[in-house]
Amino acid sequence: MNKNSMISGVWVCLCLLAAPAAAEGDPFGRLDHHQAALDRLAKPVVADFQQNALEDVMQFLSDRTGVPVHVEYATLESLGYSKDTEVTLRLESSDAHVAFRQVLQNVDNGNFPLDFEVADGRVLVGVRDELNRQTAEAHAYPVADLLADPDAAELAAVRRQADRHAERFAELLGSMPAEDESRSSLDFPKEKQERRETRNEAVSHLLLLIEETVGEQTEWGNTATVQEIDGVIVVKAAPSRHFQIGVLFDKLRAAQQLVPAEL
Repeated sequence: MNKNSMISGVWVCLCLLAAPAAAEGDPFGRLDHHQAALDRLAKPVVADFQQNALEDVMQFLSDRTGVPVHVEYATLESLGYSKDTEVTLRLESSDAHVAFRQVLQNVDNGNFPLDFEVADGRVLVGVRDELNRQTAEAHAYPVADLLADPDAAELAAVRRQADRHAERFAELLGSMPAEDESRSSLDFPKEKQERRETRNEAVSHLLLLIEETVGEQTEWGNTATVQEIDGVIVVKAAPSRHFQIGVLFDKLRAAQQLVPAEL
């Protein structure tokens, strides 16, 4: 069958939505646009591709979803792919997001895995690591509220009160000792250690939750990074990862009835 033959067996009902304006406070100014594209890619697609050219399949998915698709064919050709790479795949009630992934897996040559990224309201297709490198953005997420230990604030208040009483008592006795950081009955070393351990556990749990929700960091590309610094999660990753992380934090705060922290 000719590579460019008509795609058969397609029954698609998609609602093309206009992308809304970016919401105030949007860290990228594009998340609403990104959400509009994701909404379109969530629509079901049924298709039977039989030796259809990759270029035709990408155009088909773009036409049916209303989401522009950009493929770096010039780059892919040097890696063993081309516009004419054949796709033979049956999609049964798959949403377009899954369809893109299945198509790219279908043509994978085993050497340079292909992937796609939703950015700026369009689908970008390319080699996974290069795609992540090109689209990666750094963003800081204040998460002190998600790491807060309810008992820590109360313990800190008790410590401050104890410090004031101890200083006053020493002044009255006229024997205020010189500052000695090596010894202090008010340091509560056990409590401090427990708070550090509790906080470290909270950070580890939050980072693990990100991986379980968004995917392991190794899947984000070799330039992606995630780290916690003084109550702030700093992430360098592709836009779709940021979007998923933002949704995750919103859900966590809603569940705990928290107000988002600020930098």
